[in-house]
Formats: sequence, C-alpha cells, structure tokens
Amino acid sequence: MKKIPFDPSRRQFIKTGLIYLPAAALLTRFSVIDLVGASSIKSRTVSSVVEERASLANSHFARPHGVATWNKLRIALRLSSTDTGAVIGGTPEFAVGLCAGTTNIYGDATTDHFAGLHTHGSQFDRGTVGGVPYYASTGSTVRPIKKVVSTVTTGTDIAVTAVVVLGDAASAFHRVLLFVDITKGSPNYTFSLFWFTAGGLVDASASDFAIQAASASPTFSQHQMSTGQTLAVDEATNGTLNCVNLLWDKATPQIEISDLAVVRLS
Repeated sequence: MKKIPFDPSRRQFIKTGLIYLPAAALLTRFSVIDLVGASSIKSRTVSSVVEERASLANSHFARPHGVATWNKLRIALRLSSTDTGAVIGGTPEFAVGLCAGTTNIYGDATTDHFAGLHTHGSQFDRGTVGGVPYYASTGSTVRPIKKVVSTVTTGTDIAVTAVVVLGDAASAFHRVLLFVDITKGSPNYTFSLFWFTAGGLVDASASDFAIQAASASPTFSQHQMSTGQTLAVDEATNGTLNCVNLLWDKATPQIEISDLAVVRLS
C-alpha cells in the first residue's frame, strides 16, 4: 500500500482544534494527516447537506492522539459505508486500535507496535433494517489483537455479532457509533466494544457522537456495550501506544468515517 504525501487540504474532514472537557474526561477530535493506500477525503451531499469524510478502501492510517497519560482510553468513531449489494467475503478485516508512532503502523509489512480490536470472520454478512443495508461480521469474530514487528498475538473473541456499519453512505445519512475502549493493566490490557446492533434504523448526529463518546457508560438507541476481553501488552518494551490506527482491507465497500475522537476516560 503506497503512502500518500501529506496534503493540508485533507485536514478538513473533521474539525480541528476542538477540545471538550467534561468531568474526568478529555475528548480530542482531530483531522487525519497520514492517509495510507487508498484512503481519501470524500464529500457527501444528502438533502443539500455536505459532509466530508475519511474514506477507507483497502487502506489504513495513523495519527498521534495527543493524550500523554491515561488508564482507560476510548477510540470513538461515527461511520457508515457504501453498499456492494452482497456479502463481503475473503475474511474482511476492520481494525481499530493504537500504535507506536506513524512510521510502521498496522497494515504495513511490519508494525512497530499495535494493540486493538479487529474482525477475523470469513465474511461480513449483509442484511437490511428499515430498508437500509448493513454489514456485520459473521458470528462472534471480533477479538483483541496486537502486532509487534511481524509477530501477531490474538485474544478471545468478544461475545457479540458486531454490526459495523449501515451501508447507504452514498444516498442518506445513517451513521452509527463504534467505540473501542482500552484499559491498561499489568500485563493484561482489557478491550471492549460499543457497537450498533441493527435492531432498528438510526442516524447518530454530531451532537449524539460528542455526548456518547465522552460518557463513561454510553447509551444510544440500537447500540450496546460488550464485556471486555484481555491481552498482554508491554508498552515499555515494545513502544508507547501514542497514535490511533485504523485499517480496512477491502476495496469495496468503502468505510466512511464522519467523526473520529480519542477520549481519556481515566
């Protein structure tokens, strides 16, 4: 995957400079300045409303999150996808986590240090809710993962069928929330997921995103928080996890990110 040189015009898909300080939490929304592979900025217009998004298509990116010290950190996404009209085969991988620096990130041939959650099922099933398509990882196939150089270690699956996205990004606003919570331990870090369950049709607004991302116990229609699973992580030896790192390894459908935030919960 070829790295795309930094272009200042790419910075606008998420508003910069917004710091939101609720009690006992730090939420930072930022632009992504290191888009890799086929990642791009895409403008969507629905009912005369224009929204700029980061579009992932067989691509990955990383960006420093700027939170110096933390015990529990949340990577918060508001996202949707395009629609292929069929299941997504070939063991699609969607990964959300933290990495050490932006030189060798998850998705590169070698990775300095990455820890997060990823999908690993044989396919993403396609269904519909309220006439709108959605994609969900097959079975309970979301688990903790870490990669150090070329060594990959995985944990136990989180007991969820994780619906990742509503798939009509090109024609309507049906954006869902997806949060990955990471809690430090010694040596085990705990990874949890807040995800869309496809029990009904929703659209999470920017205001919904800001409120729920900063909540220690998020509650939003048709979404659910999982129990955690653990994996041993050693930042002292393998590198400080100072960047947020996303990967989607399929060219279609495209995953489109409307908002991305990192939240220090403790």
